[in-house]
Amino acid sequence: MSDIEDYLFIREIEEEDNVQSFSCDEKDVNDFFHNNSVFNNKNLLSKVYILENLTTKEIIGYFALGTYRLQLGRQEKYGIENIPAILLGRIGIDSAYQGQDLGKKYLIKYAVGICSEVLQYIGCRLLIAEVKKGDKIFDYFIKNGFIFEKPHKSMMILSLDLLEIRNTLKKQSSTDSSNMPR
Repeated sequence: MSDIEDYLFIREIEEEDNVQSFSCDEKDVNDFFHNNSVFNNKNLLSKVYILENLTTKEIIGYFALGTYRLQLGRQEKYGIENIPAILLGRIGIDSAYQGQDLGKKYLIKYAVGICSEVLQYIGCRLLIAEVKKGDKIFDYFIKNGFIFEKPHKSMMILSLDLLEIRNTLKKQSSTDSSNMPR
């Protein structure tokens, strides 16, 4: 299975994609992908991206991004009460490919890359994930750098600070360029 990574590609979902072939362990993730992903993408309610095996056209995973506003009700952390954000609305890896870290290596990394592009044009501080209380994906997000922001009804709000990511990338870039021979 490790050779599969040579054939993976991320792209926006299309109406012709066989969304019904995707199956993961989470009913809500399957239901969204099977019933709403193409409609949401077509109508700009969210942008849905698939991780595809180029040789088999199999959908390995997907994620959806949309807009969001995190209401904290306090200013001390970010300087304002309502923080502009991008919502990582859904994310899933097909059951046959779970346990290979493809979500982190491809889906989350690509989502952060899209956010980095957006930051060049609009203000947006956080990448948000809403997780149902008690859902096992909570630990997955924490392990992958998200922090707990606050509870909200039956959900837990987690975030990645895009400003921190941008600053880290800038530091790495300046370090890399200063090590170049002249």
